[in-house]
Amino acid sequence: MKKFLILFFSVILCSSMLFSGVCLADESSDTAESIQTDSDPSSSEDISIHGGAAVVTDLTTGKVLYFKNPDEPLYPASLTKIMTALIALDNTSMDEIVTVNQSAIDPIESGSMRMGVVAGQELTMEEALYALLISSANDIANAIAEHISGSVEAFTELMNQYAQNLGCTQTHFSNPTGLDADGVSTSAADMAVICMKAAQNDQFLKICGASSYTVSSKITPYATDPRSEDDPYILYNQHLMISGDFPYEYAYAGKTGYTNLAQMTLATYARKDDMNLLCVILNCPYDSETYAYEDTQTLLDYCFENFDSLSALSSRILLQKDQTTLTINGDTSDASDAAADSNVSETSADTSSSSPLARLFFGHTWRDYALAAAILIAGVLLLILIIRQIIIYIKRRRRRKKYEQLKKARLEREHARPEQDDDPPQNT
Repeated sequence: MKKFLILFFSVILCSSMLFSGVCLADESSDTAESIQTDSDPSSSEDISIHGGAAVVTDLTTGKVLYFKNPDEPLYPASLTKIMTALIALDNTSMDEIVTVNQSAIDPIESGSMRMGVVAGQELTMEEALYALLISSANDIANAIAEHISGSVEAFTELMNQYAQNLGCTQTHFSNPTGLDADGVSTSAADMAVICMKAAQNDQFLKICGASSYTVSSKITPYATDPRSEDDPYILYNQHLMISGDFPYEYAYAGKTGYTNLAQMTLATYARKDDMNLLCVILNCPYDSETYAYEDTQTLLDYCFENFDSLSALSSRILLQKDQTTLTINGDTSDASDAAADSNVSETSADTSSSSPLARLFFGHTWRDYALAAAILIAGVLLLILIIRQIIIYIKRRRRRKKYEQLKKARLEREHARPEQDDDPPQNT
């Protein structure tokens, strides 16, 4: 009886563990739209970082692998320029000529990042985007905005429309530069969506991945600039992982940002084997210039080591919404790359509509698989033990039945023998 009680409670325990595992797998997929769930594989408690908010997402699947305060409204600083570049890449050609007007130069405060050109300077759109993304030139951000929309204000409205169409709920831009201003905000999750959308454009990744770029156009410097027009104008990437000043072998593109209110912000694209990740850091203290890079390396290493290309079904999927048609200066243009959006939609559909069986067996960390294997082995051993006990019980029942039959037969014989003894002996 004792053994059967032990078996009974063992079965109940294993069943509850298996049932809870299945429920977690189903619940995690069903709550994909909520980034912070009890079953998420990683959260702000797993790793200590300097940044106030962070998101690491798989660029292939759009799944969030790590988060910290992902929806908290914060300042984006020059990560704003990724949206500026995204709109320019979607709506212009690289050989278009961008003319820098005085109205693009005047709002830029002294000490802010700038290319330092005079009014009337002409650049190709490609050169302007290099200045925008790797040198974070604020005067060129305004010049691009005026070139596309006619004014910074009209372009800012377009930026907010783009953000809304991407499903960004915490994002509002007040300028194309990212300089501190009233009403500016974003979140780590929203910025990850914007960065993922921009990464669908190969030209964007090429520009953000360049350690330096030499401008072909003749640059007219400020009167106080010691360079001459004949000197080569070389732009250098401010992202230390790309420039090599903070080496990280897996990083291949990125964008920096800093303002007094935003502190350090950083977006980094990294690839290792078949994993292609994006790490966004916001509100990182500038006590040390390398804090944001240390956070980025820590988070990327963590995700590369603990996830595979099918991981994190328990976190939400970013970039599920496609951009709709936007109107620029009265002209209607499709603001999204159809093929890229189709791929993202298919990927999202595949992961969101996967069967419960697929969600049960795929999309977990190695710890989940190890736990599942341990539970499976325990279940098999328990099953073997149960079968053994059943066989023993059956054999005992058979032996007992046979013993009862033999006992009954013996009693019948003993009962019949006295009756034979009562008969009188017969003389012969």
